[in-house]
Amino acid sequence: MIAVYATPESLWGYDYVTSAYKEDPDESAKRIAKHIMDVYPIATAEQIKNVIGLKPGERKEPTRKYIGS
Repeated sequence: MIAVYATPESLWGYDYVTSAYKEDPDESAKRIAKHIMDVYPIATAEQIKNVIGLKPGERKEPTRKYIGS
């Protein structure tokens, strides 16, 4: 199997890609989540949230892991 990598601009065009820069972050997150649901219908809302991250303004407290005794 061979993987082919391409930039979004080469796939969809510069104008289309840069037009999304003006999009509201919440609307963008909803659009991305809907696309993931369409492509992976077995994905849960929690799994999708983990993939695309937290909502704007939300903060996730860092967890500390201690190694050793």
